[in-house]
Amino acid sequence: MLRRCINQNKRVCTLLSSSKRDQIHTGSCHPKSYQSGSDHSGSEQDGSEQGGSYKGGSDGSYRSRVRCLGGVTAAVVGLVAASSESTVEPPSPDQYDVMDHLYETGQLDELVTGLRYYAELETVELLWRRARAEWAWNKSIKFATGGYQARRLQECMDMIDKAMELDSSVSNVHLVKAILVKAQCQMAGSPGPQIAGMIEMKSSLEAALELDPDNGAAAQLLAMWHYEVAQIGWLQRRMFGFWGSVPEGSLQTALDLAWRAQEIRATVRNLLLLAKIYYELGDGVKAKRYVEMALEVPCSCQDDVEAVEEAAKLKKQLR
Repeated sequence: MLRRCINQNKRVCTLLSSSKRDQIHTGSCHPKSYQSGSDHSGSEQDGSEQGGSYKGGSDGSYRSRVRCLGGVTAAVVGLVAASSESTVEPPSPDQYDVMDHLYETGQLDELVTGLRYYAELETVELLWRRARAEWAWNKSIKFATGGYQARRLQECMDMIDKAMELDSSVSNVHLVKAILVKAQCQMAGSPGPQIAGMIEMKSSLEAALELDPDNGAAAQLLAMWHYEVAQIGWLQRRMFGFWGSVPEGSLQTALDLAWRAQEIRATVRNLLLLAKIYYELGDGVKAKRYVEMALEVPCSCQDDVEAVEEAAKLKKQLR
């Protein structure tokens, strides 16, 4: 079924000239409010996992060129190069923009289908995007067993390890590595692997920010790391101490990183994180201010919807 869909997309791309595709990819797709589509499109990505430092434009860019053409998704047509049946050409910069936008807005069905067309091209830019998208897509599958998710997570980890071997100087490779390590920590059944994963995750995020100081997603995820680790209580640390030394987290460092992420790219998830940090620091006034700001931001993906729901719950606690 997937092969037929991809072949159909390739034929459509071959038939359409560049100018014709530009006519097809019109109309804004940056919604003021998110409406989930298929079972996969509402992924359970962590807010900071929206990935990378994409700074797309508005009208005239690929951010505003996604719509459906009957049984063929125009977004997928935009991802697949207009090449011959026997040759797969690397994506263009515009096609990478499409991929990043589809990920940010939770349109994972289209993104995964398009990326799988390029499966034989093991380039760094494709590998980290595939690993990120495939894991987000698999997390959204309902009723998936733990064993299935573990196998798919390992497949994604293999992709990112391959990307790391090819070029470890790409910031988003380290970012996606951290995302997958966090997933491994959540699946781990004992404190030992969890502690090791926490340390590796922090190291990967610090490397991502060192390579690209403007990687807002890495800054946000590292802020969340410090926030969550700072919440580990004395008793839990003593219990975990049998398996290794638990790393230290700082609310002040979390606050600094959250502001850094917000300055790079303002998101509802950053605003919620700022509110949560201020709440833990005992500043209820600022916590309430940023909760209210988060509630006013339009949602563009399922992560935003979940962030707004969490912000509404926090607002009740601040009354």
